[in-house]
Amino acid sequence: MPQHPIRVKCCVCNSEFQVGPDICGGHNVDRYKISVCNNCWEANRDGWATVHENQLLAHLEAQGIAIPERNPKGWYPRD
Repeated sequence: MPQHPIRVKCCVCNSEFQVGPDICGGHNVDRYKISVCNNCWEANRDGWATVHENQLLAHLEAQGIAIPERNPKGWYPRD
């Protein structure tokens, strides 16, 4: 039985991407319990840009996830 791709909303930019058999339009970030599109994943490879901090911190608080230490660049680690 063929499987159909699943549409997922990016937790950073709110765009939709597909995942499924032979389709990998994004990444699951286990530390934060979020999914992000490939564009946001690549754009934040050194850590989450400060423009995304409020959204990230609100998500962590709502989910009861501990806020990680900032990396040497002063950003929250991407993964």
